Amino acid sequence: MKKILITLTIVAMAIAAFGNNPSVSFKVKNKSQDTVEIVIPGYSKATLMPKTVSKLELSKGQKIFFNYHNRQYTLLTVSNQMKGEVLDICQIIESRKQQIDATYISR
Repeated sequence: MKKILITLTIVAMAIAAFGNNPSVSFKVKNKSQDTVEIVIPGYSKATLMPKTVSKLELSKGQKIFFNYHNRQYTLLTVSNQMKGEVLDICQIIESRKQQIDATYISR
């Protein structure tokens, strides 16, 4: 019984020190007048309503996708640098669309 208690104490200390969930909390802002759909694997399709801010808490390394020209593209990958940030999702999508279009044109 004493060994179990000591083991649980050590595990609790490790969790407190290193965290048991490498999640990153951040917000996405939809400044546009239109709804924006993003895809987060493992979750339902997310629809961001016009002129709203949505809080997300996702695992580091989690990919967020969007659909463009009937294909799914990576919009962003969650990183520690996003912690506490408010991301303009429309600006990110427009930037990705330009990158995709430029890649398509250069082929």
